[in-house]
Amino acid sequence: MGQGKFTSAPIDESIGLLNRINKSALDAIRSKHPEFSSILEQGVIGGEKEINNDELTVRAEVCKVALEETLNQSKNKYLPHLQNKLKKLQKIELWSQIIIVVSSSTVFGLLTQDLGNSGFLFTAYIAAGLSLIGAILTIILKQNSGEWSNNNQNIASSYTSLVNFRIKAEELFREINILTQFTENNSEKLSVVINDCNDVNREIRIIIDKYILK
Repeated sequence: MGQGKFTSAPIDESIGLLNRINKSALDAIRSKHPEFSSILEQGVIGGEKEINNDELTVRAEVCKVALEETLNQSKNKYLPHLQNKLKKLQKIELWSQIIIVVSSSTVFGLLTQDLGNSGFLFTAYIAAGLSLIGAILTIILKQNSGEWSNNNQNIASSYTSLVNFRIKAEELFREINILTQFTENNSEKLSVVINDCNDVNREIRIIIDKYILK
């Protein structure tokens, strides 16, 4: 077993993400490394502790699998899902704006002039109804886009964030693949990458929990 040293290489968020998007992959790691079952449980948060190279390699493996799942599913599932949501919301926004314009006092003022006094009440009802529909569509738009969320992160900004986190995940995946080939001499660098991986997986999990895997 490799020599131990005090370091910080948390994997709680990586485990949480795997448990959320591909539990079978996480179970496979647990079956492969039963001697490290204590660190492979969900919700275990590690601070500064003595980690030998064997344990560091297992932690790196968790991160690699989590990153690989993130890259595959974000490309094939999560980003297309958010794109479809954005397109639907754009259609709602377009119809909402059209209805608001059509129900404006100027448009119905012209209709009233053409219909005479007898048509005033009718056009007033229609204008009120369309205004109500436009307001309802606006509420639906804001609710579904996340515009009223507490953290002020809507679908559009989440899509951009997910793209950026995916780029970061690609960089980390390449880096961790290289470092795990020479764990003995790169334990400190590997710990930093594992920590960065944990941070990225946390942010990705927040996005998919909110907008995708409800």
